[in-house]
Amino acid sequence: MLLVALLKRLERNPFLQTTTVSQLVLFITLSANLKRNIIVAQSSHHPSDVPPSILPDSVVAFLAKATSMSLESVQCIWPLLNDIVWDFPPESEHQQSTRDLFRLYGWPHDLTLKALYPPTNCCENMECSRTSELRKVEARQVVVYTLNGCEPAWAIHLYCKDCRCNYHHNYYVCDGQRTYYKGIPTFLQVSEHRFVERQLAEMWTNQHLFGSCSATNCSTIFMTTFAHEASSVFEDVGWPFSPTLSAVHVWDTFVLLALLRDHASRDEVLIIPHTGDQRNCFDMAMQERNERIVYHGQDEIDHYCDGCMWVYEEDQDGTPELRKCQVIVSDGVTLGHPCCGQYRCTAPLQNVCDRFCWAHYSMHDVCAVNGCEQPVTQGSKTCNDSLHSCMETMSIAKGKSAFSLTERLLRHRVTYPKDAAGHENESLTDGSRDDLEENHKWFTVSGMEVRHHFKRSEGCVGVNDEEPCPTKSDQGRELRAQFGRRRTHNEQTLVCPCGIIIGRATFFGAEAVSNVIDFVKKAFSVPRAHKPEHFIYDTACDAKRQVEACGDPWWRDVGMCVDVWHLLNKHKTTHDYFQKNCNPADYLELMNDDNTGWWFNTSVAEQVNVWLGSYHAICREMLPVKYNFFLDEMICLRNCVTVRRLEAKGWSPRHAPPL
Repeated sequence: MLLVALLKRLERNPFLQTTTVSQLVLFITLSANLKRNIIVAQSSHHPSDVPPSILPDSVVAFLAKATSMSLESVQCIWPLLNDIVWDFPPESEHQQSTRDLFRLYGWPHDLTLKALYPPTNCCENMECSRTSELRKVEARQVVVYTLNGCEPAWAIHLYCKDCRCNYHHNYYVCDGQRTYYKGIPTFLQVSEHRFVERQLAEMWTNQHLFGSCSATNCSTIFMTTFAHEASSVFEDVGWPFSPTLSAVHVWDTFVLLALLRDHASRDEVLIIPHTGDQRNCFDMAMQERNERIVYHGQDEIDHYCDGCMWVYEEDQDGTPELRKCQVIVSDGVTLGHPCCGQYRCTAPLQNVCDRFCWAHYSMHDVCAVNGCEQPVTQGSKTCNDSLHSCMETMSIAKGKSAFSLTERLLRHRVTYPKDAAGHENESLTDGSRDDLEENHKWFTVSGMEVRHHFKRSEGCVGVNDEEPCPTKSDQGRELRAQFGRRRTHNEQTLVCPCGIIIGRATFFGAEAVSNVIDFVKKAFSVPRAHKPEHFIYDTACDAKRQVEACGDPWWRDVGMCVDVWHLLNKHKTTHDYFQKNCNPADYLELMNDDNTGWWFNTSVAEQVNVWLGSYHAICREMLPVKYNFFLDEMICLRNCVTVRRLEAKGWSPRHAPPL
């Protein structure tokens, strides 16, 4: 229909005297999406290609509310516009049509459907005297990744000549610093020419959280889904950047979204260096967040609910008094990152391929056999001792054997593979990067004969601090060597019986009982923390003995006992100290009213560690800053999900008032 004819038709309708153009356009758009709803309400004899003259009551009511018109206006306007509506495409087709029009006619003129401008046209520098709007423009070709695929776009920067501030879509740059705008934008800039839609970023984060999906697998899934169509589109238009999405882009998206979300929750803005390598620009902000969690604890450090605390009456000299019982459970999981080869050194590695930190870097030039201080020969990790050279040769041969490669491949796929497509594992045959020592290895020397032995790591169990006396092997003199990179021993968690994770710590040497005791005390000494009444741990008997031996007053009012599963399966009934001091049945407040069961789920830490252990393949090559940031963010997000689940159960999750 010609516009002139439409105007003549509309001018005769009295209801249009107060109708705006926006209402009219919205009416047509919404009605076009309801054509199927309208036609199914008509008689079966009414042809689908002919617009009906009357709308169903439900559609009339919807259009009236949505367009802010009266019911009478909708009913009177419909006969005037029904043929236009019937020719108008629904929203999905309209969006595709719009994309096609930009592709055909907009791209040759540097016009794309998405143009990413700064959120302001004015300079917002308080020290700048400029009052007019910014008009110095720099446009860059970029790639935008969305839930519907990827497409070319333009990112426009506005530059202030007066103060030399450069305004981008996500942030502004001034004096070498990048200051992000408050809130979280719709599109996140993850590299100079790459933007990711926030919904897609949220989906990747949830894939990490619920599916232990690595950045490599996230990028592979996306490219497998959209690569063919995207590649042809980008080639046709001659766009200078390919649509390829890398694992680095996914990881930077995760980090940026987490940092922006963290700063938004505290009503702060994110500021990072704008100079240097892009991959390192977030390190300082990540480290600051890591340290804040160490010194102030997780957001749920002061959590309590009906699933982890209960109040009971206790008779005090004939007078009943109310007491609270709050329980915390601890357990370790075999999960870690590469660390310095010097035992118990906690200094970070400068590079993930190094065997020693900066303080012990000279040890790279010392023979890898323990106890030998001779310099290494060129191209080797051992000295010129023939036995030591033989040990290195056997270690390399063991690493390249078919059995070892199969074992290594399975280890890479622990719970969830880092690269499900298997492309990363193709490089494992050279042994260049898979030198992370995760099993116990040693050599025996008898005369000039050297034998190589190894034993699979048994995982995390509480151990005493006293080392056993060495015994002589029947097979000859035992030697150990550090040919590969050492890995931290385990992650120790503190979990409420309801599933909320209170704290996490990395143990470098072993899950020694003294380390666990120190970890618990520090975790509940941060601001907002409330010391629990009971501590549940696999080897609580050893922990209680150490606490009694050192006389630490912090533990005097904290009960220590073993979780129910270890009570029934791991501890002997003849263990007198355990039965007298660490049997949970001795604490009536832990048992339910009829003494037939337990108030709390004391095996929750092991259940949580199954989830945490699924990140083994993802985290095994991370350096400490990235490693801690990733795990802390996963714990924070999991706690949020757990809180919602507790609310749905009616367990009233809340935060304890400050002491």
